[in-house]
Amino acid sequence: MQAGKVGFGYLANPYNYSDLAYVYGSIANGILQITMGPAHISSKIVMCIIVVLLITKTFFFLRIFPSLTPIVVMLSEVIFDLKVFLFFYAILILLFS
Repeated sequence: MQAGKVGFGYLANPYNYSDLAYVYGSIANGILQITMGPAHISSKIVMCIIVVLLITKTFFFLRIFPSLTPIVVMLSEVIFDLKVFLFFYAILILLFS
């Protein structure tokens, strides 16, 4: 509904691409599970991507509740800082191997 109201301005926000990926990924997952079966590796990979998108979206919806807002902000900052640490850790593992 928001895309219909705003038009192409909807795509200006990068977070809306995750919504589109979720919708189109769900459609692709349905098609893959019907044609190839739920045990096929491509069905499993698409399902994992969809679940990660859904968990991320649910996590940010928790900001609606005032008591959970500080926790969501804290966790998002920790995850952002963890990316830098994991990059540094990967460099160390690469150099030592």
